Amino acid sequence: MPASTSIRPGAQVQRVLLLRTFEAFRDLSPGEVAAVAEHVRPRLFRKGAYLFQLGHVVRSNHFVVEGKVAIVKDDKQVRVFGPQSALGGLAALTGEPETQLYLALEDTETLELFRDDLQDVFEDNFRICQGVMRAITRVVLEVRRRLGPSAGFPPVTNADPVRPVGELGLVEKIFFLRQTMSFAQTRIEALADLAQETEDLALPAGRILWRAGDASDHALLPISGIIACETHDGLQKFKFDPGSTVGGIDALANMPRWYQAQAETPVRTLRVDAQRLLDVIEDNIELGMDMLRVFGLGLRQLQAIEDESKLREGRVSAAE
Repeated sequence: MPASTSIRPGAQVQRVLLLRTFEAFRDLSPGEVAAVAEHVRPRLFRKGAYLFQLGHVVRSNHFVVEGKVAIVKDDKQVRVFGPQSALGGLAALTGEPETQLYLALEDTETLELFRDDLQDVFEDNFRICQGVMRAITRVVLEVRRRLGPSAGFPPVTNADPVRPVGELGLVEKIFFLRQTMSFAQTRIEALADLAQETEDLALPAGRILWRAGDASDHALLPISGIIACETHDGLQKFKFDPGSTVGGIDALANMPRWYQAQAETPVRTLRVDAQRLLDVIEDNIELGMDMLRVFGLGLRQLQAIEDESKLREGRVSAAE
């Protein structure tokens, strides 16, 4: 069981300083971080303890202050985390039972934050929500860049990607966004707000949509056509067809484009400005929570693929 910790529960300033070392809160003001610090509690896990109960729904996440924690599978350390790591947040966001064992490799101090408290904080201060979204999407990008030639993207399967598309009015845009953005299917009001801000673009085959290193300020949602992508070094190549979202993770992570995107065929697409999307989420925080849930599910799947690859290749060490 977790024991007491050296982080004094009343040390508000200490908790603010500790939280500001984490990616999600690094760009926030002290006052904004203080709003999070009010809800965290210090925990200490002795060496050999598990941070979460296997098979139980995770309702909180832990920010590691000191110590070391490993994800253990088949008595092997698949991943190891040290200070400034956030653990359990993905499972807490998805609302799923924990399927991974988080083992304290040494006495480990954390700051624990419950999911319900996090949503309350988001509603009061959207910049905190934006910081968490940015941190998760940056991890998604890091994992994809390690996942080999396809970057973990599925192959193009659309049987008729270049079908003709007529004029898109507001209702048609809402319907298309509802089909494409699975996390927003029940958020019709938010989708209507977003649909009004989208731009309908027709692009010729061969058009460069952006190059690696360009600023990421929008996402594309193809209605028709194929978008081919390639990293600067040519080691990763993948394509997107209708039903995909292209460049959205880059934009929300506020990171430069990490691949070149080009219209392989004539492309019809909706352009979604990243700031407009954030404005809509700010007015509909439940949409933001739904989005984070989908990001969490996707990231856990990508990490599972990476972990399985490590196990197959023997790039793991025995659990202590």
